[in-house]
Amino acid sequence: MISILDNRHVRALLAPVQRPLLVMSCKVMLFNARVLARHSSGPEEYEALDYFLNGIFETMSDMELHSEALKCAEGLIEIDPADGANYYNRAQALYSLERYDDAVVSCEKGIEIDPASDASCLSWYLKGLALENLYRADEALASYEKALEMNPYYVEVWDARGGLLDEMGRLDEALECFDTAIGINPGYPRTWYSKGFALAQLHREEEAIRAYDESIKIDPFDTYAWLQRAHSLEDVGRYEEALNSYDAAITINVESSASWQDKAGLLFELGREAEAEECLEKAVSLEMRCLDEILWEDARVEASWAAVARRVLRPLIELFTRRSPSV
Repeated sequence: MISILDNRHVRALLAPVQRPLLVMSCKVMLFNARVLARHSSGPEEYEALDYFLNGIFETMSDMELHSEALKCAEGLIEIDPADGANYYNRAQALYSLERYDDAVVSCEKGIEIDPASDASCLSWYLKGLALENLYRADEALASYEKALEMNPYYVEVWDARGGLLDEMGRLDEALECFDTAIGINPGYPRTWYSKGFALAQLHREEEAIRAYDESIKIDPFDTYAWLQRAHSLEDVGRYEEALNSYDAAITINVESSASWQDKAGLLFELGREAEAEECLEKAVSLEMRCLDEILWEDARVEASWAAVARRVLRPLIELFTRRSPSV
């Protein structure tokens, strides 16, 4: 069976396509899946359909069309219920839809089918994330440990395990996880950020600042790293540097109300009330504007989807149905 990682050109083909076309394509592919299953077609037809369904699944996931991605994942399972990776795909879509209990069940099914596969390692990781969202912390830790038994170099799992231990107040253990992840891949900015956040909670502010600096060195456009760096700089009395960090966060994302608000707080503390009030007014105006912008964008995007569908829906459906057997 073709791996989901081998479908980049399918995803490139579909990338400009918006919601109505993808939904229709998904329905066509699911119909074909049922026809193929009913007529016991040869392996080449199954492989072709699997290939396109995987491409559409990943494209829809990238575009955050998670309900449609779930339909594709179900189609993949219908084509090949013995492929554990298909249950991982379904779990990804369920997780994105915040159906965490169902995601856990789908991960477990994939692991049961092929416990030694790469997809099972991914499923243990995703199961841990879902269990975290269900507030089942001990089970989540056990899932992360299973993933690390299969792949001890899985940086994202070390980072997730450390983040959970941080939330549980086990900060020294969390730092051990972050240091392990950094030892494996010092170029992963999230772990430096996570380490800085844990150090700040232990009031090791200078070390936290150095960790944030490393994160920013790798990803200078991370607003949150600049914000947390500013907080730590405030805590050690380095106020001008803290203001510079807030300014950097605002430069990256001028629409971030949190950056304006936190900068206002520091300016008030420094007695610079006029500047503080300007920042606070900006923060409030951004919050008030948010809902109207979301509603306007929804209307604009719906109109765009309709135009794209009218233009390209028919030829793409013909492309996907070209190999379909007669019913």
